[in-house]
Amino acid sequence: MSILKSLFKLISSFLFTTFLTMSLLMVSLVEFTEYANFKPFVTDVLSSSLSQQVDTNQASQLHNFLTQNCAKKEFTNFDLGDISIKIKCSELQSTQTKDLLKLLSASLFDSLYYKKYSCSVLDCLMQPGVENLLVLVSENMNNFLKSMQNIIWFLAAAGAMMMYFSVDTLKGRLRTFGVNIAFVGVSFIVFTYAVNFLIPVQNLPIDIKISDIVDSLFGRLSNYFIFMAIVGVLLVISSYLIASKTRAQRKRKK
Repeated sequence: MSILKSLFKLISSFLFTTFLTMSLLMVSLVEFTEYANFKPFVTDVLSSSLSQQVDTNQASQLHNFLTQNCAKKEFTNFDLGDISIKIKCSELQSTQTKDLLKLLSASLFDSLYYKKYSCSVLDCLMQPGVENLLVLVSENMNNFLKSMQNIIWFLAAAGAMMMYFSVDTLKGRLRTFGVNIAFVGVSFIVFTYAVNFLIPVQNLPIDIKISDIVDSLFGRLSNYFIFMAIVGVLLVISSYLIASKTRAQRKRKK
């Protein structure tokens, strides 16, 4: 019986720590893929890529061409491969040539982010063709992550309930939850430190550092996991305080 109880406790601890970690990571992914946070990051990546393909002279000619197309119009369209970019003329007219590629990248992001797909995120990713992979930078992806986040939080709560009933005493529950929560916090802190230490110094082919990608994805999570580590340690300390208080009360009764 004790073996089965220990096994149940081990399984519940694994489920709790796994899904709690995934839940917190999902918080970062949901926030990262929201329009206001995602747009600056993707715009920088796209403008860096375009700047390597378009020289100053070409940018100047393109700026003149688009400005002429904007005569007495609110919007003008510019085709980039199979993607049609809708550009606001008032923004184009107030943009200098050196900032044109950034404006095009921002407009391209808007076209990609709000594009409507006939397939779900998972179905799109399973289908061939680069155009289907663009669902990763769409509002559909953000909504998909939000729905997944709710499921993972539910599984983390289920793991917590299993772990709660796998221990009989208050002291044991505090210590078990404390150790597992502290493990989640400390392991993430170690992970992010290791990633930043081990990733190569050089940039990607486009002008963006790998460390910038890591910081964008996980940087905002640091406070959450530090908080988890602190809460875990406090729960463990509380379990020892309760244990010592219980022993003192037993001695007085004797």
